[in-house]
Amino acid sequence: MSEVDELKEKLATAIQILRWELADMWGHVSCRTPRGDSFLLLPLRPPLDHGIPEDDVLEFDMGGS
Repeated sequence: MSEVDELKEKLATAIQILRWELADMWGHVSCRTPRGDSFLLLPLRPPLDHGIPEDDVLEFDMGGS
């Protein structure tokens, strides 16, 4: 398992804990990748587009792309 895959699993666990503890809260959990050139983001709320899986971790470069 790659370092990025490990981080994705940790983000998913963090979101599960927050959903359990703070069910009525909006927000996200994010972290930088080990490469340092991008970050991972997982919203606390399900996406409005139901075609996107609820546990889909998004990866962005530092420019937001």
